[in-house]
Amino acid sequence: MISEVPTLAIDLVTVFENTSVLHDEYIVHRLGLLPIDSSNVGNFVARDFNLEATAADVDSLTVTHFDLVPERILGGPLGGPLGGPLGAPGSQQGPPLPVPSPSDLQAEGFTSGIPIVKLRRNQTISMSCLATKGIGKLHAKWSPVAAATYKLRPQIKLDAGLLETAAADAKRQM
Repeated sequence: MISEVPTLAIDLVTVFENTSVLHDEYIVHRLGLLPIDSSNVGNFVARDFNLEATAADVDSLTVTHFDLVPERILGGPLGGPLGGPLGAPGSQQGPPLPVPSPSDLQAEGFTSGIPIVKLRRNQTISMSCLATKGIGKLHAKWSPVAAATYKLRPQIKLDAGLLETAAADAKRQM
């Protein structure tokens, strides 16, 4: 069943400082729903991230999933140490990171990541996040599927010939 597939999701967040206009709970909820690469989830129990951003020199700063900085891996490879720094010996794949990666987005023509919060001048956020392994039966954040939708904006072109023949009331409404 798809609800029993283990994945990584941000589960615990410690907020050190938040001077943005969004409450801590909203930002933490957004962090919990960020997709994290779970292709190598069997080798990890948990993953630490830090999120620190300050809009000191700019009027507006958008904090995205690219700003999550990996700190360490807890649980390491099976039979390995309980915790270790990034790039622990014996690991063939890199550590799990939020997806999509910057290189994947640039290949598809996107330049920004998944927005978490916008900061204005002199606003700061500082958080420590723990991504843990779980299954979709426990919470939707561990569900390995997502529903992403979009709606194209219609392009409306008025026919000048028909517009001239329209009644005066119809012209005023347009």
